[in-house]
Formats: sequence, C-alpha cells, structure tokens
Amino acid sequence: MCKICELTKEDLENMTVDMVFKYIDEYAEYKNPEAAKQNKVIQYADEAPSYV
Repeated sequence: MCKICELTKEDLENMTVDMVFKYIDEYAEYKNPEAAKQNKVIQYADEAPSYV
C-alpha cells in the first residue's frame, strides 16, 4: 500500500502510524473521490453507537 501511495522508506521513518493511515486515506480520496465518500459513510455507520 505504501508503494501505491508513493511513500518512501525515509517518509515512513519520519511518520507515526496514525500519520501514515491519514496520508493513505487522503491519497485514496484524491485518486477516487466518489469511492472515498461511500467508504466514509460505511465507516461512520459502523462506528455509530447502538442503543439496544
């Protein structure tokens, strides 16, 4: 995945795991904005609290 997003070893050495995940999310949104919107809706639906 890092190769697809064009992150180098040096980039990864200077980033936290959270920064890498955010970068990958932003890269995916840049490459395909419509799919990114759908994925975010699904992600937020999975995180919604259940009141059962």
